[in-house]
Amino acid sequence: MSQENVLGDTDFSQDATTTTNLQSTIWSGESVTGMASSAQVISTTTKTSAASTGSATYSECQNGGSMTDIPGSQSCQCPLQYAGEWCERYRRDCQDATMNTDGVYYIQPVSAPQAFQVYCYWYWQKTHFLSRTTQQLFNMTWETAKKGFGNTTSPDFFIGLENLHHLTSQATYHMEIKMREAFLPYIQYMAIYNQFHVQDETSSFALSYSEFWAAANIIGSVEEDAFGYSPLDFCTWDRDCYDGCAATRGMPGWYDSDCDGYSPFGEILEWPLSGGSKEMDDVQFALYRPGEFYS
Repeated sequence: MSQENVLGDTDFSQDATTTTNLQSTIWSGESVTGMASSAQVISTTTKTSAASTGSATYSECQNGGSMTDIPGSQSCQCPLQYAGEWCERYRRDCQDATMNTDGVYYIQPVSAPQAFQVYCYWYWQKTHFLSRTTQQLFNMTWETAKKGFGNTTSPDFFIGLENLHHLTSQATYHMEIKMREAFLPYIQYMAIYNQFHVQDETSSFALSYSEFWAAANIIGSVEEDAFGYSPLDFCTWDRDCYDGCAATRGMPGWYDSDCDGYSPFGEILEWPLSGGSKEMDDVQFALYRPGEFYS
């Protein structure tokens, strides 16, 4: 394999402070208009005195935030994508600050060196990190998997393994996967993985989780765990693992020493169900944080 069959690469780590409008299929399956102007005020934090964040001390709202007087105290109203007492930082995930519309937001997890874009679902409070339809991605290199591909305005995108590692390392997250049958699109399935985490590059971006369960609040529910068990190492054709799992399976993905595991990047997207596997399309991956950040 010498060439990648992927969408145009996008570096999801960006310093820009503006956001991109998006019309796309969201978690509920509805088509919505993307986020509002980046100047729209959406979150409020109350304070009574100057605060110190890292090496900086603030006495006024940052990044376009505005001070609002409240009897006995003051509060900063932050523009979209900013959070903190003084609007001094990006959101850490989609749940980090109040929002009132679905759309593309910049976030910056605690350990991430730069902010990057994700799609946020306001109603469901989900951070969307991977979307797959029918695009063939089976020749994806390690570098592409690490940095991500596509963009949040396209139906096929991935924020990248490195960003996913930073995101899942700052708190406990549950991963939700929603998918439709390829030939019966009205049948939808959902799989949930508790305590989902991706390690860093030195650990081959190994995937782990504590338990799998199927949600039954939509038509159908998946009955089998596609990943099998954890941890599973990520493998590509140019940085393969064990005895060549990516080559053996014909696609990059998370595998164990027997090359069992799962790939969301295959030529055909399948999920194991009782009686065999089903071909899926419109597969969406999102994260939900049930508690607070570690620090």
